[in-house]
Amino acid sequence: MATQILKLISSVLHPSAKLEAGLKLAESGFVNGSIDSSDGLAWSLHEIARLSKVNIVLETIPVAPDVKMFAREQGLVPEELALFGGEEYELVLAIKRDGFAM
Repeated sequence: MATQILKLISSVLHPSAKLEAGLKLAESGFVNGSIDSSDGLAWSLHEIARLSKVNIVLETIPVAPDVKMFAREQGLVPEELALFGGEEYELVLAIKRDGFAM
C-alpha cells in the first residue's frame, strides 16, 4: 500500500512526457488532436472541445485503482482527483471514429 502511494507521489513530482508515444500516434493518421493532462483531465478535455468546436460527454471518468485507494485513505473524491489533478503528463487524444473498433 505504501509503495502504491509513493508511486502516485513520484508520478506528480517526477512527471514523464510521453513524447515517443505521441509521435507514433501522430504518424498513425488516426489522431485528430492531442494534449497532455498536466493541467488536469477536465482542462485538457475543455481545450480539445473548445478548439475543435465540439462537446465532450464523459460516460465514465477513468480513475486508476491506486488513485481510488489514495483518495479513500485521504477522504478525497477519486473522480475529482482524476478530473482536476494534474502533473502526470498522460496523453489525451481525439481519435477519428474509424481509428478504433467500438
